Amino acid sequence: MASIVIKSLGGRGDQLPNIVHDFQACPIVLGRDEGCDIQVIDPQVSRRHVEISMTTQGGHDIYFAADLGASNGTVIDGHPVKKQIPLKEGSIIAIGRSELIFTKKKFKDRDTALAAFRRDGEQYKGTIIT
Repeated sequence: MASIVIKSLGGRGDQLPNIVHDFQACPIVLGRDEGCDIQVIDPQVSRRHVEISMTTQGGHDIYFAADLGASNGTVIDGHPVKKQIPLKEGSIIAIGRSELIFTKKKFKDRDTALAAFRRDGEQYKGTIIT
């Protein structure tokens, strides 16, 4: 199982729901469309923006992200995504003006997850979703 934690949405980091988006089945699609597995309400996010998929190699689950032709692109850990790339624990997925954190860890809520990533050295900066 893996999770997506919304770090910021549309440039805002405050007043976001205190939830973590867990998923077990892949692929999942993130985007603005309400039919997406994880909907990101940000006008700069495409309807279907990025897909997360998984494969198992040597008994380990490996997750990948692929841009779905989004007009504003996808950035993972500061690098533009041109093709499918592997995600690592704590990868920052930037789509539109929003930032999401990929994790294989289980967290009870968003606040707990963000606190753990801050402790582990992830540099937090406030951003918000519109």
